[in-house]
Amino acid sequence: MRISLQLDMEELKLNPQYIRQTRDSRLYGLDIPIIGLTGSIATGKSTVSSLFVKDGLPVIDADQLIHSIYQKEETLNFIQEIAASAIINKTIEFKILRSLFFSEPELRSKIETYLYSKLPETFIQKASEFNGANFLIYDVPLLFEKKLESLLDLTITVFTPEEVQLERLLKRDKIEIELAKKIIQNQLPIAEKAQKADFIIDNSQDLPHLLTEYQSLKNKIFQ
Repeated sequence: MRISLQLDMEELKLNPQYIRQTRDSRLYGLDIPIIGLTGSIATGKSTVSSLFVKDGLPVIDADQLIHSIYQKEETLNFIQEIAASAIINKTIEFKILRSLFFSEPELRSKIETYLYSKLPETFIQKASEFNGANFLIYDVPLLFEKKLESLLDLTITVFTPEEVQLERLLKRDKIEIELAKKIIQNQLPIAEKAQKADFIIDNSQDLPHLLTEYQSLKNKIFQ
């Protein structure tokens, strides 16, 4: 299934040198370039994504797509079948599901397979809201884990050293260190993601530094 987005020549565009895919080779057959934005949990990816949104750029957030899939009754029924303890009062208790997800590999595999089978349709529905855009930014945590880079035009990793990442995750989510480590270890090491990316945004320091990194990236990739 493909979607064709009408281009507006007066809007911001991706530099032509970074348009590396065609409709036939691009994720979900889109007619416009897709920039993949990734990182790991607590590295600042969501902060960078919010900066793009604030600047009026078209961003599709994979986490939000997943959240919308979780809201469907068929997903509730699916979780009831494979992880009944995570259902309380006919509602998914995500704290329980998260703990099960990162503790039971077989369960994690089943949930991921289900969710990713629903993503194409959900992505295309969201993309249709950006009619007239010259490109899309796809904010997706598991970009490299799911080997999506070959389907995207450009990839960006938001980088934070792993020790800082762990510290931020513990402070933000107030979870036990064992669970925090499991969550981080479930993704590719952030250093490996940085190595695979076309561009890196360094978020190892404070917010002013991140803003400088962000603006520098925009100056490089857009025209």
